[in-house]
Amino acid sequence: VASQAENTRLQLRNDSMQLHKLKQDRLMLAEEQESNALKQKVVKAIRKKHTLLMGFATIAITVILGIAVILLIYARERMKLIRDKQKQLRQELARAQEMDRMQDSFVHNMSFNVRTPLNSIVGLSEVLLNNGSELTPEDREVIKNNIMSSSDELTTLVNDVLRKALSSSHLQIWIPLCLL
Repeated sequence: VASQAENTRLQLRNDSMQLHKLKQDRLMLAEEQESNALKQKVVKAIRKKHTLLMGFATIAITVILGIAVILLIYARERMKLIRDKQKQLRQELARAQEMDRMQDSFVHNMSFNVRTPLNSIVGLSEVLLNNGSELTPEDREVIKNNIMSSSDELTTLVNDVLRKALSSSHLQIWIPLCLL
């Protein structure tokens, strides 16, 4: 009986220890499950944050690329406008240089065409004034006719230039030349 009581007591003690161990295991399991649930919540929160950050990063990169494309298109259009303006300025420069060359040619030709009859008038007038009494009437008549012819030529030339200047769209170029 004592041995049976001792066995029962040992059995009870053993059962009590197993129960205690089961309680500890269950408590550890509950703590582990709670820890795992908390870890899953943290992982979910981190993934959600990561997803949001990736979304914002994607939006930011898309916006930046969009702005870059717009700036590139703007720069390309601006460069085209600059090239067109440069081309236009080169054409205008070429026209201005051609006008300058034509004006120089005109001045050179006019100088010759005006001086020739003018020199004739001046020279023959000096001959008449200085040597008029020594000349025969026929020589005086020839000189007088030459002076009149040169005067007519000069008058015609000046009238042609003035008429051209007044009818021309280049009035600003011709008038100063005629006033020289």
